[in-house]
Amino acid sequence: MKIKVISIQHNNNNTGKYFNFTDLYNLTSKSGKKDVVLSVIDKTVKHREIIVWRGSIDERSNCHGRYLHNVQSNDFQAGDILTIDNIYLNIGSGQKFKRLQPSWICLEYLGNTWYNYRENSINLNHDLTQKKHINIANNTVSMIYCSHLIEHLLNKHVRFMIKESYRVMKKNGIIRLTCPDAKKIFDLYSTNNHILRTWSPGKSFLDYYDAYLFSLFTYSSPSSPNITGLKKYTKQEFEKILLTRGYEETNNFFYEENKKWYNQYKSQYTGHHINWWDFNKLEKYLSEAGFREIKKVESNKCYSSEMLQNGFNSTRPTWSMFVIAKK
Repeated sequence: MKIKVISIQHNNNNTGKYFNFTDLYNLTSKSGKKDVVLSVIDKTVKHREIIVWRGSIDERSNCHGRYLHNVQSNDFQAGDILTIDNIYLNIGSGQKFKRLQPSWICLEYLGNTWYNYRENSINLNHDLTQKKHINIANNTVSMIYCSHLIEHLLNKHVRFMIKESYRVMKKNGIIRLTCPDAKKIFDLYSTNNHILRTWSPGKSFLDYYDAYLFSLFTYSSPSSPNITGLKKYTKQEFEKILLTRGYEETNNFFYEENKKWYNQYKSQYTGHHINWWDFNKLEKYLSEAGFREIKKVESNKCYSSEMLQNGFNSTRPTWSMFVIAKK
């Protein structure tokens, strides 16, 4: 990622400098500002750590920043072109991740009413369902993290998101995806394992089949919110479909059922799960995009320890899947 310094100003206590710059890749805030402020944290080493602020120097105290590392320049001057290495991207970052890991670019969509995200909790406002390029240049991102997002999206949107991840990622970059593990959830259902019914405090399900549907296909679950005309499946209906179709085709059947309601309510019920993923299915999508060394791992394993820190891998790990791959 390259940025151009457009002005320099010493701060009041002489511990560093501020640098206005223009982001040459036009990574702007929702308000459209292209000029931001760099604050040098350590000016004594070649590879400096900086904070990027979305706003002017006067607004700095009111802005929310993020850390970027390894700025390669011995001496900053107006007109300099600086290269920022080790860009990290979280696709579907949610509300709290930016505060826990400020060095990451947080991509989220502000246009849904379910989560009601605040603008200062993200860096990039982007709707993946529009299938438009993410506003990041090719071959610039070192790591991508995507946690419990793809179960909310249609297959075509996940395929596009994975291809976009491959486009923006550097060679040998690492992607880590986590989501509900359909195979693990199916095994929990088949053995009446109580873990499946442990969704959140105070949440109860009619039966293990209800927990299965709620975990993967929320619209079809008896425990989902009431919508006029929505078909919620009984235990007998679910078991008949499963007996007739088997594991994979049953999941595909309910995916198609939930797809109908997703298209109508994707903003209002963004939090609903409408898609199923196991390792075989996700591996196919990653491989099609060009990723290699695709592995299913435990929650505490990864190609990089960066994605094992606070804020990572914490969403329902007992029945989630953790998949890593390289470009």
